[in-house]
Amino acid sequence: MPKNIDKACIIAGNAPSLANIDYARLPEGLKIFRCNQFYLEDKYYLGKQIDGYFLREGLFLENYYTMMCLESSGQYRINSVFTDRKSCELFETQKKFEEFFPRVRIIEDCTRDIDKFYEFMQMRALFYANYPTMGVMMCACAVAMGYEEIYIAGMDFYQEGVNTYVFGNHQKNLNTLMPGFQIRGFNTDSSWHSKSMDLRCLELLQKEYHIKFYALCPDSVLSDYIPLAPVLNKSIYYPEDKPQDAIKDILIPPSKHYKRVRHFRSNLWMRLFRDLKRLSIDIKEFLTFQKSQ
Repeated sequence: MPKNIDKACIIAGNAPSLANIDYARLPEGLKIFRCNQFYLEDKYYLGKQIDGYFLREGLFLENYYTMMCLESSGQYRINSVFTDRKSCELFETQKKFEEFFPRVRIIEDCTRDIDKFYEFMQMRALFYANYPTMGVMMCACAVAMGYEEIYIAGMDFYQEGVNTYVFGNHQKNLNTLMPGFQIRGFNTDSSWHSKSMDLRCLELLQKEYHIKFYALCPDSVLSDYIPLAPVLNKSIYYPEDKPQDAIKDILIPPSKHYKRVRHFRSNLWMRLFRDLKRLSIDIKEFLTFQKSQ
């Protein structure tokens, strides 16, 4: 067990190796962070309790709606939610977004507290259009929240071509919302996400913030770069199967919800207010820059 379980957590991606966790290495009682369409897994590989759910802006509304249905049906219990700042653009002001989604935290606000990582991430995005995967962003947020030991599962750097997820790519709604999901594979160093980018981020977090990373899946490529977690017990554990009526696809909210979001986004006065606010910030930053010269 970690010396201090309050300073340790589990980060789980959705890659195929998630199905091959070595449970003899899995510490008990740690906070668990999951991401995106984790609920499509065919078994409860890490149980039903999710302490932090991370989702990207592209499917924020649909995933949030799905999350509510997962909770109401008792399939998962989810505490905090994290998302990209772009999700706030569902509504014209961040205040309005926060009113609708009070338990959502913004990933960029969280990672800003670890300044060296944040600057590296921003510069890679600006000059190379290169972005960390959500698995790495979960690690960064965990570091910002004070975790010192991070156990990782289901992070394979998109090594499996098209079938890059433990749950496959046959979901009807998900493929309708993201047509490229079924046919597009991610090859190392050839897309926005890359193995080299993720490894550089993990190395930076490890060195600059003295983080101990451990792999939980011996067959994952990640275990070639960070040590396997120590064996804690020899008992055999089998993850719980999901019920037949479990949600097996992302859910699409009723159309009236989309209409409400479109109303907020198309409101002229709210757009004007946002632009004026942005202008005042730009002027302030410009004057500050001028004074520093």
